[in-house]
Amino acid sequence: MSGLPTSPDALVGLRAARWIRESTTGQFDRYGPEAQIELQDAAIRRLGLVETGLVWTAAHSGRTVYRSSEMVAMLDSARNGAFDVLLVGYVSRWQRNLRRTLELLEDTLHPAGVAVWFADEEILSSCDRHWDQLVDEAKDAERYSRRLARRIHEGYASKLAKQRDPGGHPPFGFRRNEGKLIEPDPDKAEAVRFAFERSAAGALDQDLAEALALPIDTIRGMLRSPLYVGRLRDGSDAHWPALVSLELVDKVATVRATRATSTGRKASPHRPYALAMLHCAACGKRIAGDTGFYRHDRACEPYRTAQPAWPPNWKGRHDGKGYRRELIEDAVGVLLDRVSLNAHLVSQVVGAGASPFRSRRSCPTADRTRTNRCRRAGCT
Repeated sequence: MSGLPTSPDALVGLRAARWIRESTTGQFDRYGPEAQIELQDAAIRRLGLVETGLVWTAAHSGRTVYRSSEMVAMLDSARNGAFDVLLVGYVSRWQRNLRRTLELLEDTLHPAGVAVWFADEEILSSCDRHWDQLVDEAKDAERYSRRLARRIHEGYASKLAKQRDPGGHPPFGFRRNEGKLIEPDPDKAEAVRFAFERSAAGALDQDLAEALALPIDTIRGMLRSPLYVGRLRDGSDAHWPALVSLELVDKVATVRATRATSTGRKASPHRPYALAMLHCAACGKRIAGDTGFYRHDRACEPYRTAQPAWPPNWKGRHDGKGYRRELIEDAVGVLLDRVSLNAHLVSQVVGAGASPFRSRRSCPTADRTRTNRCRRAGCT
């Protein structure tokens, strides 16, 4: 970490990338993307940075944004040496997680030679004189997030108790009225009835999703939710009438139960699937490992029709969608007997898979530095 800039004056000529975060997609408030970009533009001009054109925009909660694909992509670029300074408009737009802030800085960005400039407070992450202020700002950001979560939880609980309203985003078939309460949406009532009636008649969830142009998770949530019979999730009455009859909902549950592949049985021990890269030669979809089987989800017609002639006494699945794990792996084993490698190909594959970066444990000095700073910040 000796090559990191230790003061704002040392940033002149370094390559800059941008980090822009919003809590949700389409959210525009006073900490919106325009304000962040303006602060970043001013920092590039004032500090003499070189614009790389690299920008990562995340619409994600600040508490968990460290798990987002955008954060992963940014960290990969940092490790690959694509930029020297990451520009963040506001400390709170970086993330609202003190522990992850310290970990990402000390374990990933700084060892990769990347510093972070927080434009709103003019804080440089690699400057020791700025460190206490950075920790305080990151702590305040997380404190605000935790306090807001408590207020929202209390508001939902009060609304549920006094107005028999579950709060949250209205599910499909509902809307919020002028009093901010959930009520049935008459424009979607026909689609709701269609989904339940077709499901009761045996239609698959995926077929319903395609017919209604809705995500399959929306269909599954609808068919399992008590809200559509005028009940809350605790079984008590809601303040709106039922959209469908209880008899129809019971029939849907019975029909869907006959197709259930997960029936609440005790989960089997985790089993790694060695052939996770398999895909269907006809349609290209992945063949996934599933409870002792390799399964083709919504198997295409060529895959179904190519199944063998099963013996009359065959036990187990034989619908053409999945095959027992050992059958697939034995078949691939036969193919591997016909495969040969040369030394050049082996060296290429091993070289592509080897990481040029050392693990955290290989740098005890960096670990001690992070631990000491975490203790000073009071995080765990």
